[in-house]
Amino acid sequence: MSTSAENIETMGDEETAESYYTHVEGVGAIPRDIYKHVKSDPLGDLPRYSIHIVIQHFLTFVAFLILAATGLSLHFSDLWWARQITFLFGGTDNARLVHKMAAAVMVAASIYHLLTIIGGTLHKVMKKQFDIKKTQIPRLKDLHDLVHDIKYFFGREQFRPKMEKFMYKQKLHYLAILWGTFVLISAGITLLFP
Repeated sequence: MSTSAENIETMGDEETAESYYTHVEGVGAIPRDIYKHVKSDPLGDLPRYSIHIVIQHFLTFVAFLILAATGLSLHFSDLWWARQITFLFGGTDNARLVHKMAAAVMVAASIYHLLTIIGGTLHKVMKKQFDIKKTQIPRLKDLHDLVHDIKYFFGREQFRPKMEKFMYKQKLHYLAILWGTFVLISAGITLLFP
């Protein structure tokens, strides 16, 4: 399966850069008529993640929202807004129970994620299809891309660096979420079993 970036055809120099490109915050300069040069595949052009990763994202998202609502309302139970949220969950005891159930979902989603990532990586290694460029594993290129991007933002480079499937920002976000989830689960376990 090809990506949109691979399908973009190169253009001639008929127009100036100012009239041909538009600046998109966080993306950089893109052609104004890019839609004319992309071979679109509505059923398969955009997927970046497998169904397993999508399910894990959904479970983690829902669990985190519930954990935040119940955890903050229980911790700040003397404040007016916390009492309202606790009331919505049916009282303190129910809020605690819902919090523990959401924590179990978060732990299960994290284990599911680790098994999916490890299993998928091993599967690709065994089939000799593993490409580190298509993973979220940080590489030295990410550091070079970061420096290049900073230079671009200060006008020292004309174009942003050529990114791979996951750019350095996405890898940093991923590592932050991994670390944050580990801290939340560790803190929850120590509070549950003092």
